[in-house]
Amino acid sequence: MKDLFKFIFSKKFLINLGIAVVALVAVCYLTLWWLGSYTSHGEEVTVIKIENMTVVDDTHLLSDNKNEEQAANQWLAENNLKVEVYDSIPLFNEKDAGKIIKQVPAPDAKIKKGEGRKIYVEIYSSKMKEVSFPNIIRSDRSAKMNLEAIGLKVSVKPVPSEHKDWVLYAKTTDGKIIATGTKLAVGTEVVLAIGSGKLSEDKVYLPSFREMSLEKVQAQAIALQIEITDLYGGKQPNEEEIKNYFVFKQDPVAGTEVPLGKNVKVWLTKDKSLLDAPEEVDDYIQNSLINEDF
Repeated sequence: MKDLFKFIFSKKFLINLGIAVVALVAVCYLTLWWLGSYTSHGEEVTVIKIENMTVVDDTHLLSDNKNEEQAANQWLAENNLKVEVYDSIPLFNEKDAGKIIKQVPAPDAKIKKGEGRKIYVEIYSSKMKEVSFPNIIRSDRSAKMNLEAIGLKVSVKPVPSEHKDWVLYAKTTDGKIIATGTKLAVGTEVVLAIGSGKLSEDKVYLPSFREMSLEKVQAQAIALQIEITDLYGGKQPNEEEIKNYFVFKQDPVAGTEVPLGKNVKVWLTKDKSLLDAPEEVDDYIQNSLINEDF
């Protein structure tokens, strides 16, 4: 025990102990210095506002204000920061593609400098937002305002009709009929056919709508420039049920010559026995059939 105390307090041991302590302190200091340097400890940068700018890539932004654009790109470069898109929403306006809606961290927040740091952004995507086309048939001119309110571009075309200011149908600018529920991109141009309240002097012979679905009858009515009123013997079916219904009677009957815009009534049913009775037709069709036989 005496020898142990003598060794501990010997000059050689104390010198070695001192060297070890100094070395330990030096290692701790260098480690802390390296960690501080690696994590940029104590070095912070204030986040600038990049909302409303447009993302080109992870280090490059665009802005209508060139000074703002230059300052933002310089700030990203000097602080080794990158922009990363974490979410996107459909467009309302084509000019907004790539525009930043929200940024994280928010403007004026403090973040550490360092390689690999990112500013996360939500942007408008390159895809236009879509809306469902509402049921506007037989509504009034307020349908135009309702369609514009959901982002569609609307023009009006007067057509012959007994019903003034009724919306009879809607088309795209390339002539395709727009059915209720059709998905359209915001900004799509549609044309509303609005009843003029007057029938045309031009006339057309009515075809037979017998056994046709309502959808097919309505398509033919638009082509013929007449109107259709659909009638049912009982409760009117919903959109799913109506697919199983077909026309068994019409008024005026097939073959009748009517002015453009004329309203034609069709009765629909699911009862196939109603087709057993012969169809009423105008003399025009009967005579045509007789002539064809000869």
